[in-house]
Amino acid sequence: SLQDVPIAVTALTSDMLEDMQIEGGSDLQLVTPSLSFEGSDAAGGSFNIRGITNLAVSATAESGVEIHVNDMPVGATTMQDGEFLDMERIEVLRGPQGTLYGKNSVGGAINLITARPKFGETFGKFSVDMGSFDLLKTKVTLNIPLAETLAMRVAMASIGRDRDIKNIYSKAKTSHVN
Repeated sequence: SLQDVPIAVTALTSDMLEDMQIEGGSDLQLVTPSLSFEGSDAAGGSFNIRGITNLAVSATAESGVEIHVNDMPVGATTMQDGEFLDMERIEVLRGPQGTLYGKNSVGGAINLITARPKFGETFGKFSVDMGSFDLLKTKVTLNIPLAETLAMRVAMASIGRDRDIKNIYSKAKTSHVN
């Protein structure tokens, strides 16, 4: 139980993520004390926890906050470009986590746990969002049990929109960015 662990942890379930409209990495700072996210063109953005981060702009620089997806470290990531898809839960551990998560977790660690297939349940979710600049965002999740001990879960997302700047010099046809 998290109540028995002597560490500052913010754990968000899939229902909490949906209710609070946490869609991407930068949204985590809205619900997690002492966590902030800084977007960057060079490195794709970085997290800092309690002010601990790495401000180096090199492509090989490592963050002070380690990010894991299903217990696998992902190293450098572009959390500002994408959105979460079919997450079971997200955990933000504040403070040094070097014992469990290695040298890059001096500020803390962020664990992203994707949803697993469910046995005995067939269900799906589909959502469409539309907005300005011809935004079209779709998300699909399917859960299909194949046998008593075998199940499959598929999740897909697509985001398309017009560009912000139109090149009037080029004669090339314009297309959506996905």
